[in-house]
Amino acid sequence: FNIDESDTFNISHTIHSLKFGDTYPHMPPDPLDDVVHIVDQETGSGLMQYYINLVPTKYKAVLDDGTHDELVTSQFSYTMKFRSVYGYDDFYAHEFFSQPNHHHA
Repeated sequence: FNIDESDTFNISHTIHSLKFGDTYPHMPPDPLDDVVHIVDQETGSGLMQYYINLVPTKYKAVLDDGTHDELVTSQFSYTMKFRSVYGYDDFYAHEFFSQPNHHHA
């Protein structure tokens, strides 16, 4: 990467899906699913960094037959940082923890 050619370097991107483990019933989408970042000419190119915090999660459910089911998975939150080649920084913090719509005892 040559900084003199930064006007022609496009870091726009889409994250279709990012998972850390299996999903559980009624789990909302993960925070980075279908995230689109378009970097326009005014913003210019730069460095885009994602800092991800994993949270181990244990989902427990009582099945219809009375047995118990348990799933060990992960949730996450993230912070995104954009550092422009023009010398300014933008921070976007997104805290997100998946919560089931209902709980099973």
